[in-house]
This record gives sequence, structure tokens and C-alpha cells, in this order.
Amino acid sequence: MKRLSLLVLFLASDRSVRQRLHNCRALVITLAVLLAAVNTSHGISIILDFNEAASDAPPFDPDGSLLTTTMQAVQSRYQDVFEDNDHTITINYWWDDLANLGGVHSLVSETGGNNSRETEANLRFDTRIGSGGAFKQYFFDSTPLQDEEFTLKKSTLTRSASPNVGKSRESGFPTKSTQTILST
Repeated sequence: MKRLSLLVLFLASDRSVRQRLHNCRALVITLAVLLAAVNTSHGISIILDFNEAASDAPPFDPDGSLLTTTMQAVQSRYQDVFEDNDHTITINYWWDDLANLGGVHSLVSETGGNNSRETEANLRFDTRIGSGGAFKQYFFDSTPLQDEEFTLKKSTLTRSASPNVGKSRESGFPTKSTQTILST
């Protein structure tokens, strides 16, 4: 009851309209500053580190820039998916001859306790066919965060005695002999 009477006194006081408007503006500015200071971002924090020294760099990506672009797309996607503001993970990644394993994950460190979580990991991506064989060929999407190649297109199928009539092939898609980096 006392608070209500104080509010009524404030609203009905002899203060000028100008003074009340000034107080309201000050209140709005203060609230805006406080709201701007609040962390409104969502997502886990992922730190990427390409380990060039450990990398068995393939000829198609000698500096790891293609792998880094792909990893940055993954980072962007997962930081939006996992709403975990209080968790950071560092991912060290590089190319390596893994004898056709595709990719290998290894734990570097984790938090302790009952809800243990990974805080640092190593990701290695295979570069060669077999152990020490020829370099694998990967397809790298130049626009990994855009899915325009998966939109449905209307096509007309025709029947013909010739095996090539009525068939078309989309260019830019990986062939059976080419792996995508995300397929490893």
C-alpha cells in the first residue's frame, strides 16, 4: 500500500511536465543501455585452429584454406544450433594420412564432474587412399552455407531408343569417384 501511494505521489506531484518527461527519457536511456549490455547471443562458442605443422597437406589444399572454409561453415551452423552460452570448445584440425579411415576424432581435454563436457578436440581428415597411397580427391562446396543445389527442379523425362536422349547431368556435383569432405 505504501508503494502505491508513493507512485501516486510521483505521478501527481507538482513537478513540471518538462521535468517528468526528462525523468522518463533518462529512465528509457538507462534501460536501453542495460539491455544492450546483456549478452543476447545464443550458441556454443567454437574456436577453430588449423594445425599446419602436423598437416599432411594434399596438393589440392596445401595451406588448408579449403578445409578451413568448410570448418568455418560447420562452426557457423553449430554455433547457431547449440544454445549453450557458457560452453567453449576448441577444435584443432588438420589433414593426415589415416589409411582410409576418413576422419578421426580424439579428445584432448574435458571439464570434470558428473556433467563432463569436451573442451578441446583434435579432428584429422584422411588425405590418401590406403596408407601412403595416392591423394584422395575431395569436392569442396564454394557456398557451403547455401543449399541451392538441393532445390527441386521440374524436369521432363522422355523415352527414346538412344541411351543419351532425355538424360541430363547436373554439372558441379561430385561423381561417385569423388568424395565430399563431409562424407568422411
